[in-house]
Amino acid sequence: MAVFAPTTALTITLFGLAWILAGVSGVLTATLNQRVFPTDLLGRVSATKGTASGATLPLGSLVGGGVAEALGTTTTMALAASGFGFTAVYVLLRPRLRRLPAIETATPDDFDLEIETH
Repeated sequence: MAVFAPTTALTITLFGLAWILAGVSGVLTATLNQRVFPTDLLGRVSATKGTASGATLPLGSLVGGGVAEALGTTTTMALAASGFGFTAVYVLLRPRLRRLPAIETATPDDFDLEIETH
């Protein structure tokens, strides 16, 4: 909605509101990691995820800038937003994802993880 809002103020407001769910998702993901991974591996898991995320950021920025230059910012933002929509549809179409347990009851077995302790 922010992409097609008629005013800059509404675009900024809607864009800001969209990040609330991203923040909630980040907290839930961190909580899930703490429930599923043993304490002695949690630092490595977090570091690996952070490194992978940070390492792909420059490439994503480069590609996004190229797409924006070629197609315009509105189209580029709409394409990016549709990626989130695709993710929602994917989860809806995958029964196993919809049946995952609540975070407070999740275990490594729920994700087919075999955790080796040292």
